[in-house]
Amino acid sequence: MLRKLLIITCLFAGVKTYAQDNLVPIYLPDSKPIEVVDDGDKSNFTNMGSPLPKFKLVTLPQGTSNTENGTAVRKITIPSKNIINDNVKNDANLLVMVFNPTCGHCEDQTDTLEKYIYLFKKSNMVMVCAPTMGPYLEQFEKDHQTSQFPTLQIGMDASALIRKIFLYTNLPQINIYNKDRKLIKTFTGGAVIDSLRGYIQ
Repeated sequence: MLRKLLIITCLFAGVKTYAQDNLVPIYLPDSKPIEVVDDGDKSNFTNMGSPLPKFKLVTLPQGTSNTENGTAVRKITIPSKNIINDNVKNDANLLVMVFNPTCGHCEDQTDTLEKYIYLFKKSNMVMVCAPTMGPYLEQFEKDHQTSQFPTLQIGMDASALIRKIFLYTNLPQINIYNKDRKLIKTFTGGAVIDSLRGYIQ
């Protein structure tokens, strides 16, 4: 009897541990960032050689999502965090992708980047969407498993970054900044890996 009890306890402990390790992005009403009012900087950040503006992105919190008695139970384990300029400082190029989580081209571009993520030895990539896209970002992150790629960070704009760097043409837009965080290349409507390969370090 004691042996059976011990086995059952181990099984339940394993299930609990497994659930904690399989956190999913969760959007709640308070997940939407309060977007900072444009700071009034009239610099043109879309010209080659322009600096990457100061930015703040807000990630979705991570947690568990289960159904109990027909009711969805969502528990936050890891709160949302801010991604700012200091989080992407290193001696390599940085790719910043403006995207919409409901955009098919953006999904295709994300799949391509994930397929070739092994090329990102030192370079990082930041994906930014509008602060109103949180409900769609949750499903996007679940579909593309973005959290398993440490060189890829994804968040909602809370600093008017999109308004400053977006060319208002086709999505996705990928801006590439050198190690000094000066703009060296812009791709609109996506980019094939052969075009990006020369910029990824």
